[in-house]
Amino acid sequence: MVYNIFVSIINIGYCRVCLMTAREEQIAFRDIFEAFGFWVKAVLLMLVQGIIIMLGTLCFVVPGIILSFSYSQTTFVLIDNPDMGIFEILRRSRKMMDGHKIEFFVFDISYILWNMLTAVIGVAAVFVLPYMNVGRALYYEHLCGYQRFGFRQQNTPDADNGTDTNE
Repeated sequence: MVYNIFVSIINIGYCRVCLMTAREEQIAFRDIFEAFGFWVKAVLLMLVQGIIIMLGTLCFVVPGIILSFSYSQTTFVLIDNPDMGIFEILRRSRKMMDGHKIEFFVFDISYILWNMLTAVIGVAAVFVLPYMNVGRALYYEHLCGYQRFGFRQQNTPDADNGTDTNE
């Protein structure tokens, strides 16, 4: 159990590094361990998210799949807002994915051949997994209203205060 918690926290740090790569920020080795600063919240978030998706899957498989897409952005929301409450993070992820679940499904399916390659040639995962995860970070940036590599789109509502920005 301790091992699973440790690996989960490292995975959040890895997602943080992928998000920093998508934003073209400087990355240091210590960045992968930054999630240990809010590890209790991260573990509780993963637990609550897992329970919600499991309950949806128990109803029927399709609601579980829909819920997993609804909460697919929770890790990135947590990374950007470590002071935010667990249920607020879940709400924000769900709100971000409203109207984007099928788009994200198609986005995920686009990696099917890469996943098959890693199944056949395991060492390919060294190259494929970072590619996929940075792609997911870029998708999160897209949902936040940023164009590729962190440039804000023109006339989009600011996520925090609902005002238009023209940078």
